[in-house]
Amino acid sequence: MARSTTSAALLPVYALGLAARYWVPLLCVHTVGMLVHALLMRGLVRLADVEQTLSTAGLGLTLLVTLVTFVVMFQLLRPGLPTIDAELSSEVVRRDGKRGFAERERRVVDGVALAILPFLLFYAAWGLIREQYDLYSIALINSGGLEAFEAPLKVPWYGLPLIVAVSAWLLRKLTSHFYRKRHSAVLGVLTALFEGVWVFMFLFSLGLAITQAETWLTGRVFWVDIRTGVTGLVDGAGALVGLPDLHAQAQVWWAGVWKAFSTGFVGPLLWLTIAAVVYRA
Repeated sequence: MARSTTSAALLPVYALGLAARYWVPLLCVHTVGMLVHALLMRGLVRLADVEQTLSTAGLGLTLLVTLVTFVVMFQLLRPGLPTIDAELSSEVVRRDGKRGFAERERRVVDGVALAILPFLLFYAAWGLIREQYDLYSIALINSGGLEAFEAPLKVPWYGLPLIVAVSAWLLRKLTSHFYRKRHSAVLGVLTALFEGVWVFMFLFSLGLAITQAETWLTGRVFWVDIRTGVTGLVDGAGALVGLPDLHAQAQVWWAGVWKAFSTGFVGPLLWLTIAAVVYRA
């Protein structure tokens, strides 16, 4: 029988207890999810030979697969969380007579549809969307060489990627509107899918814009003069206190601070947000 606690010190003990009881179904779901993710990634790399933008947009689908995997794993833990399970079990189960779509199944779809945006935002802040694209880029190099790797980066940021992002956002608004009215499983999944596509393609277009602007800016003489002057000024100030390479050390320090912040704050906030949405909190 699962027990409840208000002691933060005992939470790791109960977490280990949940892992001991549910590791088999959790491992199965995670393995299937990662297998589907890997197969999708391979398919998108092959699709890049046919249509590059469509292949890149498909990375939103791989993000959706990741979220669905996590949502199902959270739902599997419900019996071991007595308070949450009692509250959710007390709700009236409504069934759609035409589709046989019960409230229990709808909770999974609701969790995916409602958690997708905060999931993507925190996922992006944690650097995992960039990591997803890096995996895609490595696969492109392995299959098509450097030319395949550079192909997505040569597209203008205001071109087809941005058009796909805007189109997916409009479709997401449309499907979300009807999903709130009809609570159709298909519309819920499509809402999450279009959300993933438009967020990823918007971030991709934004990344292209920043990269192209940075390339133009760093090639200007005035920027080189400013950067050299600032670096010399910072290093000069550092030399006065025994830190001649203060500029380089400051960059290393900032990278360490951001890594600690993202791991210690953004990461837990990601899981807390997903758990709150999945458990209808």
